[in-house]
Amino acid sequence: MSTPYDIGDQPTVTATIRNLAGTLADPTAVAVAYIDPSGNETTGGSASSDSTGVWTWTFPSPLDESGVWKVRFVASGDLVAAEEMTVRVGDTDFS
Repeated sequence: MSTPYDIGDQPTVTATIRNLAGTLADPTAVAVAYIDPSGNETTGGSASSDSTGVWTWTFPSPLDESGVWKVRFVASGDLVAAEEMTVRVGDTDFS
């Protein structure tokens, strides 16, 4: 998933978790980590479930660097799965 954002945005990203049969399913928990465009990896805490198999997470602070941010959702418990996505942040002429 690639979505263009601007510096100062604080986006919410969504992951879908499916079982081996391809059906939306809920694990026990979903942890999130992210990497900023400079390569710094940060633990992002836990995602929350909006409905079966749909998990969301909001960046803990506004995005402050242009480039590609990488986000990884990791499900644990009875259902183990992972999903990665990118969030693209455009350049700005403003300081």
